[in-house]
Amino acid sequence: QTLKRTKDIAEANQVLAQLQREAKLTAALATPYNKWLNEDVVYLITPEERQAFLRLKTAEEKEQFVRQFWERRDPSPGTPRNEFKDEHYRRIVYANERYAGEVPGWRTDRGRVYITLGPPDEIESHPAEAREDWRYRKLKGYTGNVDLRFVRGKLQGELPKPPGR
Repeated sequence: QTLKRTKDIAEANQVLAQLQREAKLTAALATPYNKWLNEDVVYLITPEERQAFLRLKTAEEKEQFVRQFWERRDPSPGTPRNEFKDEHYRRIVYANERYAGEVPGWRTDRGRVYITLGPPDEIESHPAEAREDWRYRKLKGYTGNVDLRFVRGKLQGELPKPPGR
């Protein structure tokens, strides 16, 4: 049991050290890009993309990265609009309007799920139990339904990852 605790502490220290390194790099970015990285795309950006972005030095490099980030996700390249980007920012606005409380809506569990997965196909509300059940059907990348439960706005369990991720 002591060995397990020692291992857990060592793992926690590694995670803490990584977060501290990222915090230093992020603080050095004190620019509009900081908001983009830590708020706008916090649920979209991959760990590899995040690390690559944190290594960039100039505003020009960062601007090019942001442009390419959205281009990679554009469902209809070559058109004036990026529907993915538009929908992403629409979801942030909705989450902020619908789920805000002590923290902005995008930072809540329901906001994170809404931004990440979009609107659920069904919502069952149980006010007496302070509970909501969300169901997604035929969600891209998932097999079967994705059922989520929120109690007092908090997601119960983990957000399932699509197969292969």
